Amino acid sequence: MPTGIYQRKPRSPEYRQHIREALLDKKHSPERIEANRQGQIKRFLNPIEREKARRARTRPNKHPLNPTSCKLRSELAKARWANPIWRKRTCLSIKQAANRPEIKARNLRHLRDGLNKHTKPNKPETRLLDLLNIHFPNQWKYVGNWEFVIGHRNPDFININGKKQIIELFGSYWHSLFDIAKVTNFYRQYGFDTLIIWEDELKNEKRLTIRICKFTRTYSKKKPTTRIRYKPEGGAEVERE
Repeated sequence: MPTGIYQRKPRSPEYRQHIREALLDKKHSPERIEANRQGQIKRFLNPIEREKARRARTRPNKHPLNPTSCKLRSELAKARWANPIWRKRTCLSIKQAANRPEIKARNLRHLRDGLNKHTKPNKPETRLLDLLNIHFPNQWKYVGNWEFVIGHRNPDFININGKKQIIELFGSYWHSLFDIAKVTNFYRQYGFDTLIIWEDELKNEKRLTIRICKFTRTYSKKKPTTRIRYKPEGGAEVERE
């Protein structure tokens, strides 16, 4: 037999019934739980058992579960989730764990490490950032790399002039119209006003600049580049910027 592949022993019906009852919220006695915990600690201290566990995690799954076992596990998971006591206890434990400072810091670190593997900001965000730097200098900052977090969300751009304002750039492929109210209401509960900009709006710079001006209640620092034709009294038609 090749190294690292272990033959699974057949399970008796009594053992399967025992596992089924355990999954259906029929707990073991405290003595049994403590004995299992001590057994796992003793097993982990054994170098041979620890090496087996390491090889089992690194090698591919050569013995996937058969459809019958997958169906049985799915039914057991549904039955367990249907129990309101178990569901309430599980949701409460997840919320309590998520509110712990060390868990928050670890999750944020994992998110940043994962996003750093990709190019940030992407092309549409870079175009919008250039537009903001030209027309609204020293007013907006890109924080879409999880530099700034509100609740559990990370906005794309935030106002650094003292106003609690946010700009979110939506792509038509990733977002729908239902996301507008969802994102806006989420940031509103923290006191932030949100402007949603769709990726297609980047094609019309003038119209987009007017939208941002109305949102920030300021005026662009750059003069418009469109030419206006006018005819003075008694003179010829001229152009000016």
